[in-house]
Amino acid sequence: MSRDQQLHRVPSTYEEDNIMNIRPLTAEDLSACTELFLKVFTQPPWNDQWTSTEAARIYLEEYSHNPVFLGFILEENNCIVGASFGNTRSFYTGVEYCISEYFIDDRVQHSGYGTFFMQQIEKELIKKDIHIIALHTERDTPAEKFYAKLGFTASDMNIFYYKVF
Repeated sequence: MSRDQQLHRVPSTYEEDNIMNIRPLTAEDLSACTELFLKVFTQPPWNDQWTSTEAARIYLEEYSHNPVFLGFILEENNCIVGASFGNTRSFYTGVEYCISEYFIDDRVQHSGYGTFFMQQIEKELIKKDIHIIALHTERDTPAEKFYAKLGFTASDMNIFYYKVF
């Protein structure tokens, strides 16, 4: 991605004439992403109860150790306002981008930032010949409605299992 391709002006209810920058997520972004992650996910409707900032940082950092890690940052005027942590996966239908964590600063949620960010990620994935995004989210949350609005389809074939022991 060239710098000229990354910069976009988008209308916003949060700040007029803002400059949006989409770029690959790097190790240098981890601290800011951890702060934003905690800000977003320790509030309703998620109410995650992280024991420490360090635990959340390690959680996010572990994604980047995957050899097929692929992450993106959304910046507004050089401030991180969104992130996507994921990886690619080769499947019989083609290479997929599996999003593990996708979050937007709560100050700008419901203002088009999440939609804009996902659209830009899709453009970047097309350049890499990736045409499928897979993710999971909780039912009956604003996120479920958000992904449906963007054209994602809930799978009738899959069930998410977990076991606590």
